[in-house]
Amino acid sequence: MNNKKLISNFNNFNKLEKTFSFPDKIKISECILRDGEQMAGLAFNSEDKLEMAKILDWIGVDEIESGTPASSEEDRKAIKKIVSENLNAKIVVLVRLMEKDIDLAHDLGVGGVCLSVPFGDIQRKYKSKWSDEELVSQCLKIAEYAKKKGLFVTISTYDNTRVSPDFLHYFLNKIKMEKTIDRMRVVDTVGAIHPEGMKQLIKYIKSIHNIEIEVHCHNDFGLGTANTIAALSAGAEIASVTVNGVGERSGNTALEEVVASLDFLYDVKTNIDLSKLKEASKKIEDITGVELQRHKAIVGSNSFRHESGMVVSGILKNSFVGEPFNPSLVGQKREIIIGKGSGRAALEYKLNELNLSTDINLTGFLKDLKELSIKKKRSISDEEIIHLYNS
Repeated sequence: MNNKKLISNFNNFNKLEKTFSFPDKIKISECILRDGEQMAGLAFNSEDKLEMAKILDWIGVDEIESGTPASSEEDRKAIKKIVSENLNAKIVVLVRLMEKDIDLAHDLGVGGVCLSVPFGDIQRKYKSKWSDEELVSQCLKIAEYAKKKGLFVTISTYDNTRVSPDFLHYFLNKIKMEKTIDRMRVVDTVGAIHPEGMKQLIKYIKSIHNIEIEVHCHNDFGLGTANTIAALSAGAEIASVTVNGVGERSGNTALEEVVASLDFLYDVKTNIDLSKLKEASKKIEDITGVELQRHKAIVGSNSFRHESGMVVSGILKNSFVGEPFNPSLVGQKREIIIGKGSGRAALEYKLNELNLSTDINLTGFLKDLKELSIKKKRSISDEEIIHLYNS
């Protein structure tokens, strides 16, 4: 079926003059196995990580950041298992600026390393043991060492959004000159930038060094998806995300939000199979134990669930009255529920759905259902509707 018929075509203002330009190809790098596990209270064993890696590969993730080899034997065991699966996704790991970490990564057989670098002014002041010149020198030294081992090298400059322009300029020119770093990961460590600022940052980096850019945003202000889209629209080629937005504090940018927004709003495709998003989300939720909020965008249980009488009346005539796209596109289903806010049209729909006759006093029955909903402070289940109907 033509997807255009399943997506609202009334986004008139999305069709105005474009102020963005996406790369020809956008990759999705998923980091729940590494950064997701840094969420307070989470701990994955090797079997958990292997199962999640298979799910991520199943939906079409391009790269999987599988862990930190130096953190534990369990992490190394998990990474080795994932590599042995020969998944379609490239497997990468996070490492410190140490040769022994590169050796560990190489021995595990991964395809690339992300060099973790304290980059923002606060990070360098309180976490770096080197001067600025020594830090950059160490970055280049370890990058060269990793390249000689045959590894793809990403420099993960964390707290990049709170760095002084002078140091950023100095750093970019140094890595441009040496040519040992394949990709730069721009990390909004505490979610402290806004979309306009993110666009300027990406454009500034590209103007000095046209290096491949991966963007990794946190959601402290609820701007993770917006900032990621802004970075991609300014020229970044890779989105670093997690399924369900699992991550430290308020979480990372949610994979499902980014890929759905790119596809439906910008007509930009990724390798992700959108129809698998809901199933993947539920599987990850079960493994991690991180319960998803009902009103979570794209994959939440309430995303296509309707109760309000006026809304349901319209949806039953044209679903786009209350939905931006057909739920089947992301593996969801529409659901009409009965509760305090329900109207007659919704009740008739529900009775037909339950194979119950509508040849009853609908007004009186709806009144009884609303009273029950108020008493229970929730919507009414199908079983309760059937019980009340029969009685």
